[in-house]
Amino acid sequence: MAVKQVRPHVHFPSGDSRALVELPFEPEELIGRYGISFEERCDDLDTYRLAAIVLPDGSQVWLVRYRGEQDAGTTVYVDAAADLGQAKDLLLQMFALAEEDLRWIGLGVVAAGQIPE
Repeated sequence: MAVKQVRPHVHFPSGDSRALVELPFEPEELIGRYGISFEERCDDLDTYRLAAIVLPDGSQVWLVRYRGEQDAGTTVYVDAAADLGQAKDLLLQMFALAEEDLRWIGLGVVAAGQIPE
């Protein structure tokens, strides 16, 4: 499945986002593996690199790496109203990754169809 890059939304449809997962790759690795490009932006936290991609269901996710982060990896943000389990599953399929490959998974994110304990 090809990774399709898109122009980032000005805002996510719900007006907010949340961290979904952290990929084990730095932006440079994502550029080399998937051919996406990052743009540099700045907010009240720090300067960061951003790439927006679209999942197979048509939803947009942002790949974000802040300059001052100490650990390796790139955080994936989704619309706050998204089905988090489905977004995670689609992302894993798109990048051909297993859940064990992720550096961390956000709170409240479960696999599609699973009931949290």
